[in-house]
Amino acid sequence: MPPEWPRASEMMSGKPITVETSTPLSSVVGLMRAKGIHEVPVLASGRLVGLVLYEVMARRHSLSMTSKAEHVMVVPPTFPPRATFPEVAERLLETGRRAGCVVDPKSGRLLGIVSRSDLTRLAVTIPSLAGQSILPAAQPPPRVLKDTESARTLLSDLRTLEEFALPVVDAKGKLVGAVALKDLAEAFWRVSTIGKRDRGTREQPPNPPVSSVMSSPAVTVPSDATVGEACRRMTRSALSAVFVEEQGRALGIFSQGDLLRLAVRSRPREQVFVEITGFSPGSDPRLLSELDQALARGLKRLGRLTEPRTLSVHVVPQDQRRTGQATVTLRMHTDRETFASERTDWSVLAAAARGLEELGEQVRKEKEERMGGKRLSRPKDLPEDTVELSGQPELEERLSRSLLPSPDRKRR
Repeated sequence: MPPEWPRASEMMSGKPITVETSTPLSSVVGLMRAKGIHEVPVLASGRLVGLVLYEVMARRHSLSMTSKAEHVMVVPPTFPPRATFPEVAERLLETGRRAGCVVDPKSGRLLGIVSRSDLTRLAVTIPSLAGQSILPAAQPPPRVLKDTESARTLLSDLRTLEEFALPVVDAKGKLVGAVALKDLAEAFWRVSTIGKRDRGTREQPPNPPVSSVMSSPAVTVPSDATVGEACRRMTRSALSAVFVEEQGRALGIFSQGDLLRLAVRSRPREQVFVEITGFSPGSDPRLLSELDQALARGLKRLGRLTEPRTLSVHVVPQDQRRTGQATVTLRMHTDRETFASERTDWSVLAAAARGLEELGEQVRKEKEERMGGKRLSRPKDLPEDTVELSGQPELEERLSRSLLPSPDRKRR
């Protein structure tokens, strides 16, 4: 491990604000609001037992403010004081948390908290990260909003808005602003009247245009910026992502999660770090298991051409849009390049298999170019049609029924 990587003890915020297991939730929320923090460690007899997260509470459909902290806390990611920057980054990505706790390995005593914002702030001091070009690491915007469209349509994109803001463009396609989760919260989740009885007539729920909800101007960096410049901008603006802009148009989004993936890529490992997002809490766990197996088979084939370090997989099942299809976006980092693919097919497994096949073609083409145009032979055991499904006909039939339009969905 290069000596430039800082340790958790150097990155953490010491003496964090803590609560006891019996502290009522109303007091915890009051602390978060007063101190401007999103996570509070929970202690029992001086030992760390959990973490109360604002993002977890925001997802709860019903929540009593008289509940105790121990009833809403989650198990936090923990690190020893000597954990390095890439090790902390990998643990945060594995757990999907924005912060973790530094704990004494012998006593279990809480020493401090390390957040994604702490890593972003320190990234500018690490030459191997700060000097990289931002464009290969940035993601394409998952959705581009028009300033005239209804803000209420964004309620279906809450999972995306939890990660980063979405770009807003005008009629000419020019970037004019951004919409984040906090912007929607201020527009839709506020108390309109206090202490008055409801009127006899019902008022229509608010439905403002995106232009009245967005933050403007959007926080951007140029397309030739470095990762260090983007991290400085995020830290200065207290944001988790910035837009990569060229001639007034948003080319991509660079987030704290992308920074963590760059750090994880630099860490020597025996296996590829695979990150899967997009599944809802009610998803069938068997489908996730089948996707994991399909990815393992695809990565084994890719390993014959290159050395994958990380693979990010984002799943968008689209049966609710009456298409009977699913979209899978893949981003693979190697020690040389970043490769990306987005495929839509009749099922998640089929789309993932096609996407892996496309990544293989991209890697093959890049390698042939480096070899001066010499063509590489294809492995004999790699057929042209590499759609690998589950091998379980019952599962495939069930997936087909759930994703293809039902008779009552046909157009009239």
